[in-house]
Amino acid sequence: MINQIETQIVSLVDTIAKQGVTIATVESCTGGMLSQYLTAKAGSSLWFLGALVTYSNQSKIKLASVSEVSLSKYGPISQCVAEEMSSGGAKIFNSDICVSITGLAGPSGDGINPIGTVWISWSTNKSTHSKVFYLDGNRLEIRLRAVLEACNGINKMIKDLKLK
Repeated sequence: MINQIETQIVSLVDTIAKQGVTIATVESCTGGMLSQYLTAKAGSSLWFLGALVTYSNQSKIKLASVSEVSLSKYGPISQCVAEEMSSGGAKIFNSDICVSITGLAGPSGDGINPIGTVWISWSTNKSTHSKVFYLDGNRLEIRLRAVLEACNGINKMIKDLKLK
């Protein structure tokens, strides 16, 4: 199963690379995994601008411009925080698209969200979109599925918004 997910991710990344848009990421529960896949092939420096791994709430505040109020009111696994992460990253990197991922990959829970709850947000200089996913599997599978969904969203944004 993991190999199938990875194959899908590699295919999506190939498509993204051909589009001529710049990408940045702000990741929490995936710990840089999306960035790892986006930069796996030579030449990615032409379109991949950078990444932040904001695993702690403090790093979300200091690095990605997430407000303390949002974190305390909604929690780190929320639409509001995911959107602040992606819009903050888009400004920091001046990218065409910035993707953020925040969620709970397990194996233990947070008492609020079920394991597998993942918020992904995509920002451009014109708009921000987000979606919640409830992903199945073990920790690695949840993280890989989150990366897959993030790549699907990038491709959709490129097509829908006609960024380039």
